[in-house]
Amino acid sequence: MTARIISITNQKGGVGKTTTAVNLSAGLVHVGKGVLLIDTDPQANATINLLPEGYEPEFTIKDVFYGKKLNQAICPSVVDGLDFNIHDIILYLMFLLNFFMQFFC
Repeated sequence: MTARIISITNQKGGVGKTTTAVNLSAGLVHVGKGVLLIDTDPQANATINLLPEGYEPEFTIKDVFYGKKLNQAICPSVVDGLDFNIHDIILYLMFLLNFFMQFFC
């Protein structure tokens, strides 16, 4: 079985990226596909809506970028068959800082 990567991106906010990602993921699960949704949006709405209540993750996507294996940062979701990786707002702030350092300093 081969894995497919589907990326939903757009610079503009408010165009439905998270809604599309969550609903597409749920739809794929509904037809029997295994899905890993990786939330890298700084607002973390997919994380907020899919994380089971009271679940405390050990690792986030930030840890993956710093060397942890992706499978160590996968969390269950409230949808059976849909796993996801938790976004960490600190990572986004680091990217912004790096961007400004590269282009404006």
